[in-house]
Amino acid sequence: MEISALDALLASSRAFDAGSTLDELLDEVVTQAQRLADADRCALLLYDPATEVFSVERTCGSGTRISDFEGMSAAVVLDLAVRAARDLCPFRTSNLTSDPGRLEVSPGMRSTIVVPLIAGNEVAAVIIAESARADAFSELHEKLLSVSGSHIALAIVAQRKRKRLEERVEHLGALHKISQLASLCVREGFEEVLDTALEVARDLVPVGHAAILLMDPESLSLRVHASDGYQDGVERLDIPLGRGITGRAAKLGKPLIIPDVEAERDYLPGVPGARSEIALPLTAEGQVIGVLNCESLEPDAYHEEHVRTLKLVAQHLAVVLRTAQLHAEARRLSITDPLTGLYNRRFFMRQLEDAIGRAQRYAHRLALVFGDLDRFKSINDRFGHHTGDRALQAVSAVMRRSIRGTDMLARMGGEEFAALLMEADCDRALQVGHRFLAHIRQLGFRADDNQPVSIGISAGIALFPEHGESATALLRHADEALYEAKRLGGNQVVIARVLPASAAVTP
Repeated sequence: MEISALDALLASSRAFDAGSTLDELLDEVVTQAQRLADADRCALLLYDPATEVFSVERTCGSGTRISDFEGMSAAVVLDLAVRAARDLCPFRTSNLTSDPGRLEVSPGMRSTIVVPLIAGNEVAAVIIAESARADAFSELHEKLLSVSGSHIALAIVAQRKRKRLEERVEHLGALHKISQLASLCVREGFEEVLDTALEVARDLVPVGHAAILLMDPESLSLRVHASDGYQDGVERLDIPLGRGITGRAAKLGKPLIIPDVEAERDYLPGVPGARSEIALPLTAEGQVIGVLNCESLEPDAYHEEHVRTLKLVAQHLAVVLRTAQLHAEARRLSITDPLTGLYNRRFFMRQLEDAIGRAQRYAHRLALVFGDLDRFKSINDRFGHHTGDRALQAVSAVMRRSIRGTDMLARMGGEEFAALLMEADCDRALQVGHRFLAHIRQLGFRADDNQPVSIGISAGIALFPEHGESATALLRHADEALYEAKRLGGNQVVIARVLPASAAVTP
């Protein structure tokens, strides 16, 4: 036996020195352990210090499979491994027939030896060997298994440290990328920040598809703002706080791991065919501002290590996203009218000048519709300024619905409005002007005391390039046409007189 033991030790040493892979070493150590201990069955359990969990990694012996250890005798196997790791020393039982206790792993086995594989003070794995013979194992077997397993212990610990280092480098890279998102928001905008953040999440957890949902503070609902692999239309779905997996994660303020979404009664489909999901709330300034969500086509795809990885990123991502939100809100406030939500005069003029520049380069057409509510002062005088403000908001809403998404609408001040129509000729401008008149006339607006209020509007139209090739010229001609509409009694559209065929056009 001494020669056999020396041969086994020499073989495992050569395998280690030859630079074998970890998988090869795992195979080698469990095979040599069975040979050194002259055992009938042998198993190697790896230990994860982060989760303090053992897992059966290799087995050998007649008719043995990993599932045999993980199924029939899982509790006993884990109990033996925990005991060896706790005491940092091997132990054995000589004759289980005289003491049929909880140390029996497999039926028919009479002797068991358990040896922790240690590198420094760190437990890397545990070897469990069994024999059908009584008194099969001795102190020599303990020493032989400890020595032969020292190679694999060093390899496991080295790989574990290398993996932790790689993860740390990966995390630092992700955090560095996220830290740059704040400046990206200033340069590119909020949507670009979300897309880049999504890339970081996919890089860290590449086992599924990811999405970022943001919270609407008024409705307390989540909406997808960036996604990868999610079904069409998911961005239009409003998820109330507490509903679905993401809604529950947001309400609870803690991560949720769902091994099988088919078992969830309130699961809201995101990725077609998804089986498992992980949702992490994004918290900034003590408030949940959104959820980072991942879904996989495989069941039980996500575990605690994914939570640790994504949680590190989510903490920094939430701060950056909140900063981006504040920046986007500040920018929105700087370019919009606070009462109506339309663009303000300053931003509209800048956009008008840019649009004229593009139209000159590419020979495009533009139309400017300048509108003013008729006798609006009488509404304020009769019903009060609160009713007047509500009237302005109602008019703004119907005017916004009267133009295309590519067009632009602004409140120029008081009861004056302007619409910039892209790629529009005279006929298109007249259609929009008439639509303004008709929709506002049909508004059915009522004052605070429920009295009906009649609201009308007059509009003047100027065209590029017919009425000028500058913002100042277009505004002057549109204003002159508006004045003419007022002089003619209001509630009508007039085209600037510079056109040879200009005329008042009534609805």
